[in-house]
Amino acid sequence: MQQGVKLDDVSFFGEKRCYKYFIKDANTDVSVRIAMYSGVASYTFTPNKIPDKFEEALYKGAEFGNSALLITPRDRAVNATSTGLYYLCFFSHMTSTYSIIVTESPIN
Repeated sequence: MQQGVKLDDVSFFGEKRCYKYFIKDANTDVSVRIAMYSGVASYTFTPNKIPDKFEEALYKGAEFGNSALLITPRDRAVNATSTGLYYLCFFSHMTSTYSIIVTESPIN
């Protein structure tokens, strides 16, 4: 995934679908915005490895509807993951269509 570039996709019932995102700057707020068009899916945003289960993820998102996660530099520093590879994973409870936009904003 690329910063600020919208990605539209579909995931099917029982599927775990993951995307890679690399955080380059430790001093940015990271926003993960999801627009859920149909279906029901939970999502996670986790550093370094793909979680086996939803419960193992560091950051978790809503199961339905539009949602957003805001992850601050302080959030990431607590877990020693200020920069580096993150995995955004969808756990589909039914076939779901959605769009994803990840952005980084410098802190003022």
